[in-house]
Amino acid sequence: MDCKLTVIDYSVSELGESPVWDHRNNCFYWLDVLKGKVFSYQKGHKPQLRIQLPYSIGALALCDDINILLLATERGLAFYDLQQSKFKKICDPEQGLSENRFNDAKCDAQGRFWAGTMAKNGRGTEGHLYCLKGDQRIKTKLSNINCSNGLAWSEDKMYYIDTGQGGIDEFDYDPLSGNISNRRRLFSLKVEEGLLDGMSMDQDGLLWVALWGAGAVIAVDPAKAEEVDRISLPVSQITSCTFGGKDLSTLFITTASIGIKQKEEPLAGHVFTYQMPNKGQQTHFYKLAR
Repeated sequence: MDCKLTVIDYSVSELGESPVWDHRNNCFYWLDVLKGKVFSYQKGHKPQLRIQLPYSIGALALCDDINILLLATERGLAFYDLQQSKFKKICDPEQGLSENRFNDAKCDAQGRFWAGTMAKNGRGTEGHLYCLKGDQRIKTKLSNINCSNGLAWSEDKMYYIDTGQGGIDEFDYDPLSGNISNRRRLFSLKVEEGLLDGMSMDQDGLLWVALWGAGAVIAVDPAKAEEVDRISLPVSQITSCTFGGKDLSTLFITTASIGIKQKEEPLAGHVFTYQMPNKGQQTHFYKLAR
């Protein structure tokens, strides 16, 4: 294993996802989607199980209140108070779509929460991409989605992955209104090369993208529309990544063990960290209405 690569030794996730770094308290969060578990980890301490639900959690985000998490669950969007261990439901835009669940989500720099859905069986195009504003109004941004996944933004562009479409799409993005337009294909990948999953942008504007089934995280340069770097891992099902650590030069990488025999990939389902030469961007928070 690459000497820059280490493992956070904790319980194996069936479907590890949604890695998030909170620079306010140097805390790393991630979840096991299908088991409805949210974990946290701070260097020098043992990882903790913070939330356990009897249904899936597709993604989480931080709020500008350090004690509140925003969760995208199988039963809709909800706030979770870490101090009081209490939920407050926001809405369920897919209440009538019982075969769907939330998958990936992220906040933009303006504090809006973007969350996408997919069919539980991974088929079809019944998914959507939603945007939740600080006043808790929600708007559908995209429809006819197979598997809503990675999100990232520059000052005037949004990057988006619908895994079933086999590529990264680029949109014109208005940061003030949150409007997206002029969708076009930026980067494509053949199925046999892996499935594009979650992603994160570094300070140089490179997109670091998890490849499900290919055992790698790749860097895509939007200016060149091509792969410019690659990190190989000893497991095949890479789900997402985010930058963290005190100087934002540690890449946290989530993986899955679902469908994998433990003897074939003993580290499948663990979280990996990789020391990067370049730094990432700080995590954006959901801005609560005051």
